[in-house]
Amino acid sequence: MFLNQGLVDTYIYDYIGLRSNQAFNPSFNLVIMDEMLTEDPLGIAIRKGNDQLLNDINDALKTLKSSGRLDEILSEYYNFKN
Repeated sequence: MFLNQGLVDTYIYDYIGLRSNQAFNPSFNLVIMDEMLTEDPLGIAIRKGNDQLLNDINDALKTLKSSGRLDEILSEYYNFKN
């Protein structure tokens, strides 16, 4: 990654990725802006033909959504309002 080589001054990435970099690489001296630049939706990619995993993820998302837990989780990482 270019951050640890001192080759970049600014890095744009998704919030969870930035938090992971910050947590696992404290030597990067990474500062994450408070301001959100986008409200892009999230997506999950699954290999074609893996129907069981697709069904499991869809079931889990339905459960999380109906209980309100999905909004809680997303609001921890994104400026998310359902």
